Amino acid sequence: MNEDDIALFLMINEPAFEVGDKQYSVCCPRNNLYATWDSDGNTFDFTDINDLLDNWIVDGKPFREIVQSIM
Repeated sequence: MNEDDIALFLMINEPAFEVGDKQYSVCCPRNNLYATWDSDGNTFDFTDINDLLDNWIVDGKPFREIVQSIM
């Protein structure tokens, strides 16, 4: 999947998922803005899909490395 496919999936599904003992969620409240949350109460906003994929660290890995496992 390319970045456009991932962005569309995230906008439509707004997934919540678990990795290890932590819960995570990502949503797209506005065009090209991605908001994330984890069960530790951390929230982050990312300016576009590449920012999200490369800079959101989930269980020590960039989201890009695990996104396929939640789709």
